[in-house]
Amino acid sequence: MFVNVRVGLSDNTRSICLSRAATVLDLKVAVNREAGIHLDAQGILYDSKPIFNNHQLLNCILNERLDQFQVINIGERIQSVITQLKNEPINRVPEYFESLDSELKNNKWVVLAAVERHGIALQYASEELRGDRDFVLEAVKKNGLSLEYASEALKADYEVALEAVKEDWTSLQFVSDDLKDNRNVVLEAVKGSLGGGFKFASNNLRADRDFVLEAVKESGYVLDYVSDDLHADRDFILKVLTVNGSALEYVSDEFRADPDLLAIASR
Repeated sequence: MFVNVRVGLSDNTRSICLSRAATVLDLKVAVNREAGIHLDAQGILYDSKPIFNNHQLLNCILNERLDQFQVINIGERIQSVITQLKNEPINRVPEYFESLDSELKNNKWVVLAAVERHGIALQYASEELRGDRDFVLEAVKKNGLSLEYASEALKADYEVALEAVKEDWTSLQFVSDDLKDNRNVVLEAVKGSLGGGFKFASNNLRADRDFVLEAVKESGYVLDYVSDDLHADRDFILKVLTVNGSALEYVSDEFRADPDLLAIASR
């Protein structure tokens, strides 16, 4: 496919041939080859919004518009910082990012580079960027626990929360109370944790018979976190063991000694 890229603030546009699977980084390599701009000095925009190196170009394109790409030269200072971020050992990226001055922590290209390497770097970004949905969404895809440092509004954002939980189920503890009561978000955490994620679910879901029966299909460990009433309900435990016999490990001593329940669990 051919994409049209405007170089700098001028009307100078280049038509670049790339595969349909090409990423933003592939586009940067092509711009470097044709216009001589170093990869770390390039900022790529689509429809005036920054896009990340690992994004596929086709996922960025709106309404088949292939002429909305722009590359800007972000300057030597920013280029130097980005190069350093790329060269730092990954476990030192947050520390290096924290050491930067406030201007750099509010620079979209620097934060972009930092969260691409390590999502927790979001902790040290400016308040403005911690409330920027595009930045936070990318950060939680890299490290779900970075959700802890997002704005309260984004902790209540369904898509952001779901992506965070997919990456690291323990990030469920940082989502809003409303989303701890969301079946899809909680079930995603349960799937990723062999049941342990259920401990961060709302009291409402932990007492919801239908939802617990759905969750226990993933792991009997869910029973460790259900409401006391459900845990003591023999009829309900019978249904649980019908769905997942291995859940017997997590029922009360009384129920483990019940011959009828033992028979159902062993089927």
